[in-house]
Amino acid sequence: MVRFVLFFTVLAVLLALIFGGAVMVVLGASGTLYPDHALFPFQLAGEQTLYNLPGSRLTRANRALDFADRRLENLSTLTGTDAELVAAVFFTSSLNQAVQAASKVRPAESTELLTRLGYFSTVVDAVVKRLQIIPELYPDTDRALEDKLGTLNLLLQELTTRQVDLNRAAVLDVPFPPELLSAVNLSNFLMGNPITEDEHAQFSLIGRHAILECTSCHTTALRTGTPTQCEDCHATTLPPDHYTGECRACHSTVFWQAVHFEHSLVDSADCGSCHPTAKPENHFEAQ
Repeated sequence: MVRFVLFFTVLAVLLALIFGGAVMVVLGASGTLYPDHALFPFQLAGEQTLYNLPGSRLTRANRALDFADRRLENLSTLTGTDAELVAAVFFTSSLNQAVQAASKVRPAESTELLTRLGYFSTVVDAVVKRLQIIPELYPDTDRALEDKLGTLNLLLQELTTRQVDLNRAAVLDVPFPPELLSAVNLSNFLMGNPITEDEHAQFSLIGRHAILECTSCHTTALRTGTPTQCEDCHATTLPPDHYTGECRACHSTVFWQAVHFEHSLVDSADCGSCHPTAKPENHFEAQ
C-alpha cells in the first residue's frame, strides 16, 4: 500500500512538473504578458528555456534579440504608467543578454545580426527618449540608461571598421532604486545573470572611452596609476576662458557636443558667482 501511494505521489509530481514546464514554454513562445502581470515570471522562464535550446551561437543571439524586442515593446507600452520602471528593469536585463550573445558570434557570421542589432538600438533610443516616470523621478537611472545605449551605438559603429568588444556596453550598470531590488534579482535569477562583473568598474568605459584601444590609456604593463580625471588627458583641448568646473557637469563622454549643464553638481547657490554680467538691465535684484 505504501509503495502504491508513493508511486502515484511521484507520478503526480512528475505530471505537475511536465504540465508546468509546458505552460511556461507556451507562455514563453506567445510572449503576450507584460512585466506587471502576475504570471510574467513564468513567461520569462519559458523564454529562457527556449533561449537555451540547442543551436548555434548565431541562432541563440537571434533568439535573445527576439526576446529583447518583446521587452522593448513592453517598455514602450507601459511608458507613463506605474509599471514603466519595472519594465525598464526587465528590458535592461534582456538587452544585456542579447548584446552578450551577439558578442560571441564569429565575425564571419555576424553581418546580418549586427545590422539587426543596429536597427534595434535605433528604435530603443526613440523609446527611451519618450520615458516619463524615470527621467522625472530617477534621473541617475535615466542618464545611466542613455549612457549604456549611447555606448552600444558607438561600439556598433566602430564594428564596421574593426573588432571591438560589445560586452563593454553590456557590463555598464544601470542603477535602479532599492524598491525594485526584488525585480532585479528575479530578472537575474531567471536569466542566469549572464553578465560578468565590469572589470573597469572603478572607471567605467562609457561612450568614446569604450572604443579606445587599451594601450591608449595603459601605456605600460602596469594597470595601476592610470589617470581618471578628464583634465589628466584632455587639458590641452580645453578652450580658452572655459568654465573651470567639472566636465561632467555639462558633458557626457557619449555625446560630448550635446552640452547640458547640471546645476546640482555645482557647489554654489549664488547665480551671480558664475553669471555676473548676464543679467539684463532693469532685472529683478534677487536671485
